[in-house]
Amino acid sequence: MRAKIGDWYAVYPSISFAAPAIAASVPLPESCCDAHSTPEQKFRFGLLSFGKLMKQYTQRISKCVSTNTPIPPKLAEKMTMLSTASARRRDIAFSHILTIAISSFHHTVRNFGHSQVFWRQVRTAGFLVHFESLLSSYAHEHAQIEDLYDAVKMLQNVSVRITRNPPGAGRMPLRILFRRRQYVVEFSLTDHIRGTIPSDAFGASVRLVPILITQGVDEMQSFAYRFKTEELQRTINQRSLRTLEQYAENVTSNVDTRLDVVLIKRLMKTLKIAMRRETRGTNRDEFSNGDDDDDDSDDNVEGMSNRKNVDALLLSSQLVRELRGGRITTCAEGVGRTSMAITLEHSILLRLKHQLRDDVFYDSLRTTRTVGVQRSNAIKNSGSSMYTLSSLQRALLPNLLKPPVGTYFS
Repeated sequence: MRAKIGDWYAVYPSISFAAPAIAASVPLPESCCDAHSTPEQKFRFGLLSFGKLMKQYTQRISKCVSTNTPIPPKLAEKMTMLSTASARRRDIAFSHILTIAISSFHHTVRNFGHSQVFWRQVRTAGFLVHFESLLSSYAHEHAQIEDLYDAVKMLQNVSVRITRNPPGAGRMPLRILFRRRQYVVEFSLTDHIRGTIPSDAFGASVRLVPILITQGVDEMQSFAYRFKTEELQRTINQRSLRTLEQYAENVTSNVDTRLDVVLIKRLMKTLKIAMRRETRGTNRDEFSNGDDDDDDSDDNVEGMSNRKNVDALLLSSQLVRELRGGRITTCAEGVGRTSMAITLEHSILLRLKHQLRDDVFYDSLRTTRTVGVQRSNAIKNSGSSMYTLSSLQRALLPNLLKPPVGTYFS
C-alpha cells in the first residue's frame, strides 16, 4: 500500500500467497496409514505428523537393536517410504517459503535500504520475517499449517547477502549457497536501488528471524474449536511470541535503531495479553464497534466468530512494522481470507499513521474491499472478481473480516 504525504509516498509493503498444498502430491504413504484410517485421513498429515511417526519407527527399531531382535521388514519399509516422502514434501514446502521470504526482504530493502540505521539493525539482530496465517487447524488445512510451520522454521538457517554484481552463472541476479543445512542467498539489485544502498551493506550477511502467527477465521476453525483440535495453533503462536519478544528486546536494547521503544513495548505487552486470551478461549474484536451491514442473529454463530483471536493478528502485524520487519499473509487459496486481512491492515494503518477519522474507518474498509486492488488480485488468481467466500463462510467470519455484500459468492 502507498499513502501520499505531500510530494512523498509512505509505502507499506505486503506479500500474500497461497499456503503450500502438498498433501495431494505427497500424501502419507499407504503403508504408514492405520488399518482403520479412511482414504481422506491421510491428507490430514503434515510434516509435523510425519516427524512424530518417524520418531515412533525409530524407537521401535532402537528397541529391536537393543534386544538383538530382527527388525521387521515391513517396519524398515515403512521407515524408508516415510523418510522419502518427508524429504520430498519438505523440499517443496521450503522452496516455496524461501522464495516468499527473499521477496519480502527485497521489498523491504527497496524502502529502507538507503538507511544506515536499517542495516545496523539487520546486521546485528537479523531481519524479522512475519508470516501471518489464516489457515484453520482442522481437516486438510491442519496439514497445511504443519507444512508451513516446518518450512518457516527452516528459514532460521538462511542468511541473505546483497552483492554489487549479479552473483549467478551467466550474470543471473541470484544464487543459493548451501553447506551443512545452512543456506546463503546472494542477489543483486537494479541500478536504481543499488545506488541508494550504503557501501558497507554489500557483502554483509543478514540472517532471517522467522515467526508464524496463525489464526483460523473461517467455518473450519469453528469446527476446530468445537472438536478441540486447535492445540497446534496455540503452540505455534506461543513459540513465535517468544521469538518476537526476544527480537524486540535485542533490537531495542542493543542497537541504536531509532525505533519508538515505548510504542514497541506497549504493543508487546498488549500482544501477550491477547495471546493469553487464546488459551482461555475468549476474545472480542478489539477494533470492532459491533456494527455490520449484515448482522447475524444466531448467538452460536456470533460466539464462534468472537472466539477467533483477530487481535493477535492485528497487534503482531503492527508490532512487526514498527520493528521494520517483513509482512507476509497467507491462507489456503491466497484470495478470500487473505484479501480481508490485508485490507483490514491497510485501513488500520491509514487510521494510525495518516489521520483517517474513526467515523469513516468502516467506509474506508468497505471501499477498499469493493473497488480496491484486491478485486484485481482475485481475478488473477481465480478468474473472478468475487472473493472465494460463501454466505456460510461469511457468517462465521469475525466482523472485521467479513466482505461487503455483493463481493462474494452467495
